[in-house]
Amino acid sequence: MTEKTEKSPVIPTPEGRVSFPSVFTKSEYNGVEKYRITLLIPKDADISRLKADAARAAKGKWGDNLPANLRWPFGDGDTVEWEGHANHWFIRMTTDRKPVVVDKAHQELLNPEDIYGGCYARVGVKAFAYDKMGNKGVGFGFVSVMKTGEGEPFTGAVDTEKIFGPPDTGADDKDNYKEENLDDLMGV
Repeated sequence: MTEKTEKSPVIPTPEGRVSFPSVFTKSEYNGVEKYRITLLIPKDADISRLKADAARAAKGKWGDNLPANLRWPFGDGDTVEWEGHANHWFIRMTTDRKPVVVDKAHQELLNPEDIYGGCYARVGVKAFAYDKMGNKGVGFGFVSVMKTGEGEPFTGAVDTEKIFGPPDTGADDKDNYKEENLDDLMGV
């Protein structure tokens, strides 16, 4: 008789900001196509349920003898230079199956523009342990996304006024950049 492994429940994350979403179509990373989402959860939010689920998955695979250098799914946003990550934990999640995407009223969202980097959401997740190509750790898969609010998009956009100045008013500003001897210095 084989031992039955306790199945991990799907649990909701606290509300966070979405980053790098690919929930309507799969995206490729390191040659693997999956649905993906990263959630930025404020460091003052209660993530104890997520930690407990991650610990359960690790103990389910390795018991009390956890591997050295075990990778945990919680990234520290203060250690990366991505927009909006400071003062947040970030959790990257993947799945092979298309997730259910809904709004707060549980109405299905079908427009890919509804879930964007910077909007707010909660994600239905399930922890799993892995031992692949020398890497041992715990990750989160996801089955659903609930958009909870709009947010300032993470666009990576540039403030063009900071680069080019105020909008063109028709005034000639070519003299604003004249410096003595630059033509001689550059041979131009």
